[in-house]
Amino acid sequence: LMITLNNIYKQEGKEFINKLFNSHVIVCEQIDGSRFLFQKLQDNTLIFYKKDNEQINYIDRTLMKFYENAIGYIESLPIEVRANLPDNWTFGFQYFPSSAPINITYDRMPKNHLILTDISVRNESGKVIKVIHDPKILKDWAARIDVEQPPIIFNGMLNDYQKTQLQSFLDTPDEDLHELFKTQSFTRYIISILNT
Repeated sequence: LMITLNNIYKQEGKEFINKLFNSHVIVCEQIDGSRFLFQKLQDNTLIFYKKDNEQINYIDRTLMKFYENAIGYIESLPIEVRANLPDNWTFGFQYFPSSAPINITYDRMPKNHLILTDISVRNESGKVIKVIHDPKILKDWAARIDVEQPPIIFNGMLNDYQKTQLQSFLDTPDEDLHELFKTQSFTRYIISILNT
């Protein structure tokens, strides 16, 4: 996050950052899970995907079995839940087959091993026409599907104190960060500012 925001700051300048800081901001925790997606088609079939929207086919399922728990869970959703899934919506998750899905070990498992992170709406030909990141919509769908909600750190408008602190952090040379802010970690600092 620090590299991205610093790069934006260096490329776009202070005016752009001021505009960004005066917009509605949603900050989510970056989860270290495996990407898993599913989509309900108009004929009520379910299609499953792994990272990069690569479809999980029967050969993958037979040989790999990595996604079987997630697939089994989605296939076992109650009929009324499956019936209310909008056609051509693709639900995106971070999947936890264990408490250490990739590099980080977590203290607890997400509900049913899945964290809903996004929903993409597709047209009949499969092209993404809209991506939903609205926390209220995601929270509602997470409850319906009975999975973990997205890990929102902050959702709203930054106050003057937060803007000033973030701008000061961005303006400080890397070598002076530890002395002035007692950390070089932008992640730790931004969480302390946005979500005390």
